[in-house]
Amino acid sequence: MTPVIPLVVLCELGGCTALRASDELCPPGSGPLSGSGSVQILAEGENHPVSLQVIGGTLFWLDQGQSSMASDEGSVVTRDLCSGLEKTLVRGQSRPTALVVIDTFAFWLNAGQTNGSGELKRADS
Repeated sequence: MTPVIPLVVLCELGGCTALRASDELCPPGSGPLSGSGSVQILAEGENHPVSLQVIGGTLFWLDQGQSSMASDEGSVVTRDLCSGLEKTLVRGQSRPTALVVIDTFAFWLNAGQTNGSGELKRADS
């Protein structure tokens, strides 16, 4: 059985101005607990999560899938930080390794299973 590795997001505020009520990303009572001072698990049960990006109120990451290079079980995943709704954008990827989100598109690299099988891919986010 593959061990469950929680995806943990840590944020440090240093040298920033104090947040105002109008700066809140989520409505009161929703989203991660700000200022709690403790680590919060935002997603868990991932096989090999890599390449994290936050755009607006949405967290994006890649899950490489099983550690075997012989499987195409990778995925591109999102989570709305306010509602907690998690959505898999794309499945069946071959070891996704790098992620960039621009406008309405998610771009990522698939390392592939063998030399010469890598790909650059795009999907609507």
